[in-house]
Amino acid sequence: MTKKKITAVKNGPLIVENVQVLKSQSGKPLETFDTFKLCRCGESLDKPYCDGMHDFFEFDDSKDEHRTPDQVDVYEGKLITIYENKAVCSHKGICYGEMPEVWKMDKSTRIDANAIINEEMVKTAIDICKRCPSGALSFSLPGEKRNLEAYPSQGEIQIAPRQYGYDGPYEVSGDIEFEDEDGNTPESKSHYVLCRCGKSKNMPFCTGEHWANKFIDENNDEEFE
Repeated sequence: MTKKKITAVKNGPLIVENVQVLKSQSGKPLETFDTFKLCRCGESLDKPYCDGMHDFFEFDDSKDEHRTPDQVDVYEGKLITIYENKAVCSHKGICYGEMPEVWKMDKSTRIDANAIINEEMVKTAIDICKRCPSGALSFSLPGEKRNLEAYPSQGEIQIAPRQYGYDGPYEVSGDIEFEDEDGNTPESKSHYVLCRCGKSKNMPFCTGEHWANKFIDENNDEEFE
């Protein structure tokens, strides 16, 4: 089987190999090749593809020294334990939007796993973890190992649909191998999210800075008219 792979070039683009499925914000297929380059500086005039503008703008993919620490926090409940690595969270909001009684996201109680009190709520929490695009969320059931898997995928890159008026990152799923020169690795190999606005505090992963920096992909505005 041909290996699917994404490589983040230092201060440069993403090199994508053997990935046949690339989707726009609206979900329509975009052109792919055996090997192609995706912009991650946010400045390409041919987005989502790289046109070399990272050199012109002197794109720097260094991590922000004030970024959220890369660590896994554990929230243990009676029926399920939830794990979270906030450093790679893209802040899409599935968790607190769909289960606010668990994902409280405040300083005193960020995640209340003991609020999950029946099997139906367990299934919902598992579904949220598996749909978390960044892999920041995972879970374990009593007596079982931590589960980092997303739902099965053929291996694809989805450009995140526009949210709150701004354009988002590359959502990767389906066990596409990732590597970069700095040795960064996703929290989960089966789903992770890569920055494309060029402003992430935890490069190469998205940290939601596309909203703070009001990132717009002008090549795709027609999809939302």
